[in-house]
Amino acid sequence: MVQALKQFDDRKKLFNTNGASYRAIGAKVVKEMSDLDAIKALASDGKLIKRPFLITEEGKILLGFRFEDWNEALIC
Repeated sequence: MVQALKQFDDRKKLFNTNGASYRAIGAKVVKEMSDLDAIKALASDGKLIKRPFLITEEGKILLGFRFEDWNEALIC
């Protein structure tokens, strides 16, 4: 998760904002979290993580499904 935080400019991109777990916490609370608290929250509830989630062999992280990104990363 630390690597994902470094790659993406917005912590919110790591969260499944459409899920019940995220709605239960609330966008305001997530926005006010420190990076460490965000990592702890994501680690404690897998439903919070935006899926699909993949770390490629090169270390690039893919979040959510964008066909172009996944095609480029997986079909060489």
